[in-house]
Amino acid sequence: MPGPGLPVACDPVVVWSVVGGALGVLALAAWGTVRVAVVTLAAVLCGGVGVAVLAGVPARIALGGGLVAAGAVTTTWALGRWCRRWWAVRSATLAHRAAAATVPDAAAAAERRRMAAVLHDVAAHRLTSIVVAAGAAARLADPALRAEAIRHAAVESRRVVADLDRLADTDRPPTLPEVDAIAAGLPGVEYRREVPDAPPEVVLVVYRVVLESLTNALRYASGAAVRVLVEGDGTEVVVTVADSGGRAAAPDVGSGRGLAGLREAVVGCGGGFTAGRVGTGWTVCARVPVTSAASPDRRRPLDWVAVLLATATSIGFQLVADDPLPGVAPTAVLLAVYVPHALAVGFRHRAPRRAAATALGAFWLWLGFDLLSWTPTPASDGFLVLCWVDLVLVHTAASAGFARSWLAAVAVAGTGGVVLASGAGITGGRVAAAVVLAGAVAVPAFGAWFAGRGAGRGRRRRGAAVVRAQAELDRRAREAASDERRRISVGVRRHAREHARAVAVAAEEERLGVVLVRARAAVVALRRLLAVEPSDVDEGPPTVGGVAVLAERRRAGYRRVGVVRAVSPVVDVLAHRVAGRLVGPGSAVTVGYLAGGVELVVAGARPDRRVRGVVDAVGGRVTAERDGTIRVWLPDPVPSP
Repeated sequence: MPGPGLPVACDPVVVWSVVGGALGVLALAAWGTVRVAVVTLAAVLCGGVGVAVLAGVPARIALGGGLVAAGAVTTTWALGRWCRRWWAVRSATLAHRAAAATVPDAAAAAERRRMAAVLHDVAAHRLTSIVVAAGAAARLADPALRAEAIRHAAVESRRVVADLDRLADTDRPPTLPEVDAIAAGLPGVEYRREVPDAPPEVVLVVYRVVLESLTNALRYASGAAVRVLVEGDGTEVVVTVADSGGRAAAPDVGSGRGLAGLREAVVGCGGGFTAGRVGTGWTVCARVPVTSAASPDRRRPLDWVAVLLATATSIGFQLVADDPLPGVAPTAVLLAVYVPHALAVGFRHRAPRRAAATALGAFWLWLGFDLLSWTPTPASDGFLVLCWVDLVLVHTAASAGFARSWLAAVAVAGTGGVVLASGAGITGGRVAAAVVLAGAVAVPAFGAWFAGRGAGRGRRRRGAAVVRAQAELDRRAREAASDERRRISVGVRRHAREHARAVAVAAEEERLGVVLVRARAAVVALRRLLAVEPSDVDEGPPTVGGVAVLAERRRAGYRRVGVVRAVSPVVDVLAHRVAGRLVGPGSAVTVGYLAGGVELVVAGARPDRRVRGVVDAVGGRVTAERDGTIRVWLPDPVPSP
């Protein structure tokens, strides 16, 4: 109990209760997600109102006090959320800087894997066809077959040499006519394409499927009839390669990773892949989707928390007022003012100017109701309590960098002056009072404008610095990849290319035995190159691009949609961390560079409850679908520090 003359507000019990409650709210903001915080705080406030009513406090006062307290609690929670985000950004930035040195090494490793895939898809395919044809001719001792094998070896070996010479320029994706050319150069292949066009990333997968499947048919089903069908319906491209079965002509020259690589490529695109025996033959079927990932819902949970705060403040202010409760009609009038004023906070980031106009229009509407004596509470009293919403909208408009955003501050000051001058306590001329009060309101209004302008400039300045740093890192990565490409090109030309040239020379001299030996040697040299893939980075650098390396290490599918661009360090690091928690063997991750952020879609994800907390710290969202797919949205409207 307070001592004599000691106000209740100064009672140590009350003081420590308030301090403890504030610390509890801050802890909830630092460790709990938005959903957990809203449910917990709502339960505590409802419990407090119930206890107050049981203690004898009038229900109206208890409910109004609870709503006003909700405003104070929400403000404290928002401060804790800001601290949580600041810490997340800081820790991610430090991790990003520490790992920046690994990005060039990862780029070099990725270039090794890419070139290995190119060698497997192009040179190994042609060399295998030479081995099969030469082996069959040597076995059967048929002069016509021998002549055809020598001619085929001469043509294909020169193409292999040309392919290896162009190895350093393999960044260009293949086209559908090049897919047609693969089948056209092989006897016994029935080929039909019903797809007029497709995106480059889809054509690349189709090219790999057709090439690898035909190569396997040559190795393991020599002489079989092969049917290749490429069809689609606008949403996906379906590739079917089926052979009738035959004798294994060159089973010992394969790398053993062809079908596994195809499965990873197709599943990584979000498609489906099957391969197996059908009847006496073998059938490969790949379904490659054409449509890209849909853009996620980018609503901000904190915006709607602010709407709840504005609504609670408005209703609580009305309940704790000394005036009697209004009737049905006056209540409807007040709601017509309160609701649009509160909802303006919810869309302030998507349409700042429209939000500010909506909030100010609510006060002018309230002033009109005052003149008609329709409202029990004057607009001047409402402005004193609710003007914080308008200051927030001014700050948002200024930080967005709109031209003449200062007009929002002028409009708030002018509206505030007129509304406050309409109050019952004003003496003297209303016009002069409105001018003086507008000047008083202009101080916080322009304070909010200057603060928002400074925050926006700082954010854009930091964003430009992030883009410059990312461009420099990309330059170093490109240089590392280029150096690795030159190094591998030299090695390949010294070994596989020399064998391929020897095949061409032996074919010109009609020495079939040398053709067979040299072609096999070239295939073995390429197989060794494919088998040796040194890993300098365990699971990739902590970047969005590093998710591809992580997926490969864990034998998961990978797909990328959208145009690659620089993102903030926090999105870079968190995208990699989230993928590390969700991606496992057999799953498939799609990374989407979308407007306003990055989305990760993981099919067959491993469950991890901590992901929601990690993503919530930066205002992101985690959505779990019924089929086990998890969508993670990491907002990044402007690069953060």
